[in-house]
Amino acid sequence: MYFENFIKGINSIYFKEIEEIYGNNYKNDQNELIKISKEDRNKIFHGQITNKFLERSELIEKIEIIKRWCEKIAIIFTKEIGYDGFERNSYRKANSKLNLKNVDKFSTIDNYKKFLKTIDRSKK
Repeated sequence: MYFENFIKGINSIYFKEIEEIYGNNYKNDQNELIKISKEDRNKIFHGQITNKFLERSELIEKIEIIKRWCEKIAIIFTKEIGYDGFERNSYRKANSKLNLKNVDKFSTIDNYKKFLKTIDRSKK
């Protein structure tokens, strides 16, 4: 799942858009992440050399941008729903009642698969 699909997925099921709850610097941070995701993400995540032969310091800078965004999202969603979305053992939150829209998209495994395909750009 790519970064843009994550945003689309959350926006389609949560009653607030990520931009609304993210706050300041959303557009700038989002643009940075989209650029990283399109240009260098796979290489960074798989420990490969990028096509641009980036220096170590340049890669670390990009990784720091990704980490900063993830940390901010984690803090925001901990405040919003009591769970950061990155933590292990996510099923322990199954007893929490979330206020979601489009809940029918999760009523069956088939519905969930269809939902993922609608937000996954690689499946278009």
